[in-house]
Parts: sequence; structure tokens; C-alpha cells
Amino acid sequence: MYCDASGTVIRGAMRAKECARFLGIGVSTFWRWEAKGIVPKGIRLTPRCTVWPVEVLQALLSRQNTVRGKKINV
Repeated sequence: MYCDASGTVIRGAMRAKECARFLGIGVSTFWRWEAKGIVPKGIRLTPRCTVWPVEVLQALLSRQNTVRGKKINV
């Protein structure tokens, strides 16, 4: 779960475009990261719709910021 700009807590899953925005990267970079294993494989809902749990993305963001020595509020 994460908070949007208005402070509303959001749970669930996000598509690639939303994930990229959440991580602060481009969509093509997000897909490249998935191919390299930096981002775990998503959950395929249909042949054209893949989603990632918000909790997984938060853990990834937290882990990366810990490695870089940054502290952020998620």
C-alpha cells in the first residue's frame, strides 16, 4: 500500500505505466528492469494486461534506496 498525492492510502496492483511512475523511471526502463530481474515478473491477468502488487514495488523501492544510502518517505 502507498499514499497518493492527496494522502489516500492505495492497496492492490499497478500496471507497468503506473509502476514506472511510482518508481520514478520510464516505462521502457521498467520493462528492461523486469527482463533483467531487477523487478520481479508481474502477474498476467490477460495476454495484454500484467500487474505488480504495490507491496512488491514498495519493497523494491525501499531496498534500492537503502542500497544507495537514501532515506525516503513511502
